[in-house]
Amino acid sequence: MNEFEQYDYSGVPSPCYVLEEALLRRNLALIKSVAERAGVEIILAFKAFALWRTFPIFREYIRCTTASSLSEARMAYEKFGTKAHTYAPVYTAAEFEQIALCSSHITFNSLTQYAKYAALAASKGISCGLRINPEFSDVETDLYNPCAPGSRLGVTADKLAALPEGIEGLHFHTLCESSSFDLERTLTDPLPVSKYSLIPFLPKMMPPPGKSGPLMICMRSSTPISGALIRAWTALIVSLRL
Repeated sequence: MNEFEQYDYSGVPSPCYVLEEALLRRNLALIKSVAERAGVEIILAFKAFALWRTFPIFREYIRCTTASSLSEARMAYEKFGTKAHTYAPVYTAAEFEQIALCSSHITFNSLTQYAKYAALAASKGISCGLRINPEFSDVETDLYNPCAPGSRLGVTADKLAALPEGIEGLHFHTLCESSSFDLERTLTDPLPVSKYSLIPFLPKMMPPPGKSGPLMICMRSSTPISGALIRAWTALIVSLRL
């Protein structure tokens, strides 16, 4: 029995959320360790966890968050204390300027959306990304498969002969209740059913040799952390350097 199970709850008001800080810190330390060893940045998704009272603890391990709406972008900026990495299937003119004020990165779901707001985003120094649809996923249930036929989430290969000027990152979401091995196949497996090759586009976002610069690849999923994630990332970077 751990300390949490032995805790006396009689003095705790109800209803409320009760969280064991030691276990939270253990998970955050693991996430930070993976990020450092893999050379990537892992950010908090409010979709999975938005208990804002814990944000001071999160900031010790994680620098940034994702947002998928104006409300979440404001939460990132006002409560977490950093600007958000924001993605939404569509942005409206009524909200976009405020979203831009609360975001350091904005990912667009379509070329049309990017063309509409690119100038405003650039004027505020925002790093822009594009969601792509690799048209490959190991998810068996189409209802939960963001790459299922007819999906309107992300740009497909036939509509993207070249990256638009100003795009600094790619966002793709191909997983649902999947493992990191599924992610590895999305990144590296040249299956005939996969119409989209990520590799040709990535060197265009790589900084010149010897210089640092932005390379944002956002992979939204519930992927458990394992060595496969690090192997997949390493294989991708090696292929870019060849």
